[in-house]
Amino acid sequence: MARYTTCSPMANKLKKGGIIISKDKIKELESKYQQAVENIKTIEDLKSLLDTAIKFNKYPFDNIVLIHNQNPNAEFLATIDIWNNNVGRQVNKGTKGLAVLEIENPRPTYKYLFELKNTNGSYASYKKVLDYKWEVKEEDKQQLLKNLNKTLKEDYEFLSDYLYNRALEKIAKITEEYDYFQNIEIDEKTKNNVYNILIECIFYMIFKKCNTDFQFPNNLDFDSIKDIKVFSKMGSLVTDIAREIFSELFIQVKLIEKERERKGELQNGRETERSNETGNSRRQNDDRNDTDRLGDRILRGQGNRTMVSDVRAIGGNGDRAEPITLWSDVERVPNGEQKARDNNIS
Repeated sequence: MARYTTCSPMANKLKKGGIIISKDKIKELESKYQQAVENIKTIEDLKSLLDTAIKFNKYPFDNIVLIHNQNPNAEFLATIDIWNNNVGRQVNKGTKGLAVLEIENPRPTYKYLFELKNTNGSYASYKKVLDYKWEVKEEDKQQLLKNLNKTLKEDYEFLSDYLYNRALEKIAKITEEYDYFQNIEIDEKTKNNVYNILIECIFYMIFKKCNTDFQFPNNLDFDSIKDIKVFSKMGSLVTDIAREIFSELFIQVKLIEKERERKGELQNGRETERSNETGNSRRQNDDRNDTDRLGDRILRGQGNRTMVSDVRAIGGNGDRAEPITLWSDVERVPNGEQKARDNNIS
């Protein structure tokens, strides 16, 4: 299948830090961003954007908005350089990428992100991508809470209580240290409304990541976040705090997975050992059964062995004599006589 290569002009431009933004491209991205903000009219609209933020929480919030506007159903995204050199997959030629800003560059540039489904490569590289995805399974919630309580020296009874209070702690710490809206003209009432939305957004993201139910209140004032600067600042704060909590959860989830794998290996080892013991026992039983059958045949005169019984002397304590059975290999000779070949005792 045709694909981009790291030698192509497009790939070279992307590898050098992004494509220099033209005025037309700036207008295009600003239009996409403005449209994404205006599209948030209901709680469901906001939740849809936050679902994208959960999937791509490591990206800057402004790029999350652009991704959501272009393809809210995207799953795995990366640049050509990352797909080709870090993952070992190739982007299919002709694939249309999602344009996002190159925030870290000192000059205004943008880059394209491509979806996993628009790449090709080995199954191993595909599985490598899937390994980046993590989730909190229902059966792991109790152990997760136990680990978190131990790490932070807390004693929460429910995971939802931990998430709720941890989020409030993070919000209080960050907002006390820095006023995110200090350079924006915004009145106190609007600022309070924005913070209310911000808190609920963080709750939604971390609860959703942990497969825990969360209900948005119905009295949120979406007019408070219609201004692009306010919206961008709020979204950046939401993703920053959620990302920190995700990082804490990720560490514990991976520890639980490793412990499960370790127990699975031990269990598999025990099962293998039991299986070997069962197999050995069966073989021993089979050997005994074969011996019994062979003995029956010999006693009936059907085998090529003869059984000779010797009797030990009766012990000084008057015990009954103990018979010792010697198996002597014999071969039949034409004249009907038996000639001893060996005297092996088994």
